[in-house]
Amino acid sequence: MDWPVGPTHQVRQTLRAPGIAIRDLRPVWKRFVITLQSRHRRTFDSMADPFTGAAWTPLDPDYAKTKPAGTRKKILYRTGRLRKSMTMGGKSADSIIILEPKRITYGSRVPYGIFHQVTERIRKDGAPRKRRFRGMKVPDDLKILMGFLKTHIVSMAARARRGSVNA
Repeated sequence: MDWPVGPTHQVRQTLRAPGIAIRDLRPVWKRFVITLQSRHRRTFDSMADPFTGAAWTPLDPDYAKTKPAGTRKKILYRTGRLRKSMTMGGKSADSIIILEPKRITYGSRVPYGIFHQVTERIRKDGAPRKRRFRGMKVPDDLKILMGFLKTHIVSMAARARRGSVNA
């Protein structure tokens, strides 16, 4: 997932805590994945862009008629596969969650998802086909991530202090 430049700069500044070398953020990412899953659950429930909160383009009425009963009003939901991939983590084979020391990769292997995320195509009636489902709400999610980062830094400092006392 990409973040706007401003928030990215803010996270990088926090990571440059004086006197602390942050080498492994996987404990932070493990906590933040829960936030991401919750964010995406709300995105699918509200059927709205995660960045702006703008409602997704309503389904084409002719297409809605072809969907299984119970899903005709749900946007980006036919089988639940895309939603599960973004909200269920390890319980979905389609989830992509890769935690590395300095990076997190979070997304979906569902092949049609990328089309909805980035297309610039429009329907015959002029409505956009783009329905962003993947992303974070700035500043809300940034505030949560910053809290996790600061807690991690304080925890590292406390461990370092205990280590020097015991040395």
